Amino acid sequence: MRVNNEDIRCVFYEPQFDQKFALMVTKSSPAKMVEIDSIAEDIEPSEDLYFELMEDVAHSFLKCLK
Repeated sequence: MRVNNEDIRCVFYEPQFDQKFALMVTKSSPAKMVEIDSIAEDIEPSEDLYFELMEDVAHSFLKCLK
């Protein structure tokens, strides 16, 4: 599987889509599965929504790469 051959460490998925593919890809690999909420589903609407969303995405990347 390419995930194993390419040294892929992270598989990102979005909460509004089925996770089956991400689960299948990470099942037999050391890659971590991490959610990225690109539609800001869990962030309260405000004038800072975009910045909070970008911070949340950055935290998802950091969580995976640790």
